[in-house]
Amino acid sequence: MKTRVLAVLIALLLPAAALAKVCPKGTTTPGIDVSAWQGTIDWAKVKATGQKFVIARVSYGTKADSEFDSYWPAMKQAGFIVGAYQFFRPNQDVIAQADLLLQKMGPMGPGRLPPTLDVEEADGMTPAQIEAGVAQWVSYVQGKTGVAPIIYTGAWFWDPSVISTAQSTLDLWTSNYCTNCCAGVPAAWKDWAIWQFDDKGVVSGIAGDCDMDEFNGNLTALQTYANGGGTVTPPTCVQINESLATSVAFTNNNPYNSKSCVVGDTDYYSFSGCGPFTSTTVANASSFDCSCAILDNT
Repeated sequence: MKTRVLAVLIALLLPAAALAKVCPKGTTTPGIDVSAWQGTIDWAKVKATGQKFVIARVSYGTKADSEFDSYWPAMKQAGFIVGAYQFFRPNQDVIAQADLLLQKMGPMGPGRLPPTLDVEEADGMTPAQIEAGVAQWVSYVQGKTGVAPIIYTGAWFWDPSVISTAQSTLDLWTSNYCTNCCAGVPAAWKDWAIWQFDDKGVVSGIAGDCDMDEFNGNLTALQTYANGGGTVTPPTCVQINESLATSVAFTNNNPYNSKSCVVGDTDYYSFSGCGPFTSTTVANASSFDCSCAILDNT
């Protein structure tokens, strides 16, 4: 989220309505967002500062963030509530961007914030073109995950460069830097879920500046919000004994375009043509169809 400076300067030169300010509903919960700009991170030290959630950048358009693959498991291992965001490039293939995010972050589950689309660059596109791309991304990602995504943006970009109210039903992660104030929001929204209030924070375990955020609620509310980020549509699964599963020919046909993905301590393998089986460990059925299987490692 480093290219916002130019957008902010442009916005300052344009006539605009007064920025709407929305105060938090009560207690807020601290967190940060990170990308390759932060380099190597000591997650234990970050945890000790009291941060409760971390949102990491998956990519800049179709260019994968060089640190995400190391950040993602380390964030979870350190005990943070985690989320992933993608810096949207309106002039690049929308589905290719979305597929990269889905592949990198894996399926939704407890402790995961909804996937976020970071909308702060126009790439020479018109407001209508940007909105069309955002709408396509949102529809595709929500269809694959069963979760309504979050939109990251600021009034400094959305109001002059997108304008649309079509995404206003989605949760907002607003970008507005100030101290001892309430969060500024784009005109399309009346509230915010997360507020990025500073991009020059100092956090132990991170060298250099860090983006600082607040969740609009207490820790219990954040934990509830992170249980899949709302209504999750899980895959239809059956449990297979490990010895039986060794004979199954697994194929790479899951919606995350990866050979396998991990939720907690459970390995999920997606395959087709699942039957027949005779073991009572498979739902007491002699044959079945399924979209994924849970490999029982016990």
